[in-house]
Amino acid sequence: MFFQSGKRGLPMSMETTAREIEVTELTQLQDELAELRRDHERLRRRHRRLENELATARGWRCQLGLMLESLPVGIIGIDGRGQIALCTGRAAKLLGLDARSMLHQPLAGALRHHPLTRPLQQLLARDAGDRETLLSWKTGDSRHDLRVWAEQIRNSSGVLLGATLVLADANGERGLQQKRSTALLSIGHELRNPLTSIIGFTELMLDSTRIKPEQRQQFLHHILQKGKLLQRIIDDLQTMAHLEEGHGFQLQREDADLQPLLQKVCDQFRWEHPDYSFELELASERLPTHYDRQRVEQVLHNLLSNAVKYAPSGTSIRLQAGIWEEMIQVSVCDQGHGMSSDDELRAFDRHFRSAGIAGEVEGLGLGLTICRAIVQAHGGTISLQSRPGEGTEVRFSLPAARNEMLSYRAPELSARHQQPLQATTH
Repeated sequence: MFFQSGKRGLPMSMETTAREIEVTELTQLQDELAELRRDHERLRRRHRRLENELATARGWRCQLGLMLESLPVGIIGIDGRGQIALCTGRAAKLLGLDARSMLHQPLAGALRHHPLTRPLQQLLARDAGDRETLLSWKTGDSRHDLRVWAEQIRNSSGVLLGATLVLADANGERGLQQKRSTALLSIGHELRNPLTSIIGFTELMLDSTRIKPEQRQQFLHHILQKGKLLQRIIDDLQTMAHLEEGHGFQLQREDADLQPLLQKVCDQFRWEHPDYSFELELASERLPTHYDRQRVEQVLHNLLSNAVKYAPSGTSIRLQAGIWEEMIQVSVCDQGHGMSSDDELRAFDRHFRSAGIAGEVEGLGLGLTICRAIVQAHGGTISLQSRPGEGTEVRFSLPAARNEMLSYRAPELSARHQQPLQATTH
């Protein structure tokens, strides 16, 4: 204890002071240690957060890579130093190179002596809005076409950060252009034939001094026939245009008996094509149907027109209809050339023409494609059966009328070229 001042008490005072200093220093050390622990915990949490963010970034990068690799186009990414930082497998394949060997190199070095090196560099250097082109090159006897888009990447200050190249296989474009040209020629040919007849017979009729009354009636009949053909061609082209644009078409349905329409179309073809025998066979007295009259008439015209095109003159073309399982079934059978099993599978493809008679028969190759679209829009089905030399049968179904109960099951339509059960001929 410290009882008095003076020299005898000094050691006690110094000892107390020393202890106080030790306590103070210890407290400071403890505070510093606690702060270090807090700093360490903050750093640990920050490290964990950075690790999580890095893992997330890697996950996003992996997903982005998978997405880019799944695209139908190739992508090349160039960084601010002008080196390739990204090259998808499809881009390398389109260029005929290896993706890994292209990374971390300037574009010229990665492409080496590739014919597209300079064109791609020039494309990247173009002004904005003019960085899309079609590039072509040859390797041996093979020709390659690429559709290329280039885009520079800049920050808000206009500093160049990099660039991207998007490559698409354009080899199909030449084939597409050729198909379009062929289609246009076919359309022109199909339109020219009826127009030429209409103009020719009209000019003859204008020369009244050379035309007898009975000839005038014959010419008017021919003009009307060709005019209706022209109208059907235009209807098919308009329908196909709507389908190609993805718009489809609106159906104007009604509940009505299909039999009068079948009779009308069959009579019309008998009148227009007297060299053929058209037989209408109905397995039911009434055919109550929920349908678009104009569109179904278009289907019937296309199917019967095909039968006339592919069947020899003088043969029979049979139009059958009946009810089966609450669906109206209609079939068109001919005794024409028929087709192979391979052609049968492609018969509904757009612009398809059977190889054996493609040059012998006129038409655009759209009829069956349009028929399928119309029938399916009604909720029905359509199918084709054919054998070489035996003819073809096309059968389609339509929903029965909603407001009529079909309390009976009509006999099933017959197989191709056989008489239907309990059918009546009209």
